[in-house]
Amino acid sequence: DTRTRHAANYAELAVQFEAALGLPAERQWWGRIGLDQANLRVALEHSLATGREQDALALAAALGWYCYTRGHLGAGDRLVTDVLARVGDPDGSRAGAAARVAGGMLAWSRVEFDRAETLLHGGLAASQALGDVRRSSVASAFLGHCARACGRYDESARWHHLAESGFRELGNVQGVAWAHQDLGLLARDQGDLGAATNLLRTSLRDFRDLDYPWAAAWSAWGLGTTLCRRGQLDEAGLQLGAALRTFQDIEDLRGVAQCLEALAEVARERASYEAAARLLGAAGAQRERLAAPLSDAERDRVDAVERTLVRPLGAEPAERVRQSGRRMTSAQIGELAAAVAAGRVPPDPDREPPTVLTRREGQVAVLVASGRTNRQIGTALGVAEKTVEIHLQNAMAKLGARSRAEVAAWAVSHGGTD
Repeated sequence: DTRTRHAANYAELAVQFEAALGLPAERQWWGRIGLDQANLRVALEHSLATGREQDALALAAALGWYCYTRGHLGAGDRLVTDVLARVGDPDGSRAGAAARVAGGMLAWSRVEFDRAETLLHGGLAASQALGDVRRSSVASAFLGHCARACGRYDESARWHHLAESGFRELGNVQGVAWAHQDLGLLARDQGDLGAATNLLRTSLRDFRDLDYPWAAAWSAWGLGTTLCRRGQLDEAGLQLGAALRTFQDIEDLRGVAQCLEALAEVARERASYEAAARLLGAAGAQRERLAAPLSDAERDRVDAVERTLVRPLGAEPAERVRQSGRRMTSAQIGELAAAVAAGRVPPDPDREPPTVLTRREGQVAVLVASGRTNRQIGTALGVAEKTVEIHLQNAMAKLGARSRAEVAAWAVSHGGTD
């Protein structure tokens, strides 16, 4: 009947869209999928009701990817998960592989890494069996993200290099640029900030040459976070401000939240503590609306910023300011974020940077001064290397230190503890 023909037509549209993902042609599809998403949802329900399982899987994959790019992670995850549960085993079909990769990508963004890896491995195996290098490369990239989020850095690098190899085989400049961005984020998280800066600058340049603003915004965000950790706050603010404007323009609300969190770090480094607290409050409210939780690494960074605001502001005042950020309008958030990005927010008056370390932070500082590595410090204190990194980052933030050498100098002159 007419409804079935319309549903089949939209399913074919979904297939064409998913087939363009990871390729330059995808940029031409985002607007059309946005305009047709209501029709795609109707077609999905009709396909499920009439037993057209392959059409339902194709439509779920397309809608899942669209939700991901707009930050509606909870809604997209529920949609794809529901369709996969109702259809059952897709039996190695292209549509099934596409739905599994989309579901894995959404599960990763929802910080459900075990489920994400199960779906991504399923989608990868089906794609490889079908000889689909493009989708195999996309699945490999997200498996790399999962491994990075779980601290399995060597495995993450292997997945990202595998994705890069696939995209090079296809002659896909856009895919290679994504791989460079992914490897840049990996280098950042491993602490190799020089390599991260170079990789992220390369991907940002390539995405701008390709005229792909959304992808360029993600590279600018990654570069901004890296530059902030290097103490290059002026350029960090500019990169994050540019990324934020793009995410706002295309309504990628998860990207907006991540830029707000990164700008809060910039504000903290400039001793604009109240601005930092408000930005964190605004970002937290945004994440709750999107059902977009923080990963453990992201939570560690946000918690580190929040802790360093307590000493200059006081615990209760800091929480009041953060709550006021949750109530800001979009216009107020944009104005504050733009001011922080441009360096127009002055340091808080009469607020001194926090300078007293906790007992554990002081112990780490003293051991840094003795020349030990983070791993050696962890062994000495009986804690994980990652825990040492967090304590060291907190100490550097409180002291305004830009390097381990500056932390060591402080420890030598002050003794390192309360």
